Amino acid sequence: MDKGKLSIDGNNPRMFLASKMFQNQQKTIKQLCKTFRSPVKSLELRRGEKIGDKTKKANVPQKLGIYLIYGKNKRNAKLLYIGKGGSVNQNGEPTRQGLRGRIKNTRNKNMSGQNYFKKLMQNYDYLQVCWIQTFTENKKTIPAKAEAELLQIYFDERQQLPPENKRA
Repeated sequence: MDKGKLSIDGNNPRMFLASKMFQNQQKTIKQLCKTFRSPVKSLELRRGEKIGDKTKKANVPQKLGIYLIYGKNKRNAKLLYIGKGGSVNQNGEPTRQGLRGRIKNTRNKNMSGQNYFKKLMQNYDYLQVCWIQTFTENKKTIPAKAEAELLQIYFDERQQLPPENKRA
């Protein structure tokens, strides 16, 4: 991997900042924070927990941004999904649901958001959802652009999309 390229696979930002194993991911988180002038935040979802309750407790904002869903086990983490919360209209005003609404709502028309997360968790001890606001007072990056850039980085590294991203 080129040193100038971002890598988006990784672990909990708090966990892997301390680990030498995840130096590339550490650079990614720092780069995301610098690019969007906003901190990366996260929540953990375990079996039996409700995503709506977790997003509320974690204070996931109704602001525009991107999020990543990881499946986690004791020894590894796998990026499952890259998504965006919200969009911008022609006048530059935010429209649609923000991060909280998008994270807790369904990604599948035939399945509730809660059941979607239950399905994702089948092969993992827990899920981690990381998010970052991309459209703020300081930096106005449209979530679709940020999402597309992360999907492109993932695709360049692996020649495929994350497992839960059906199309780009």
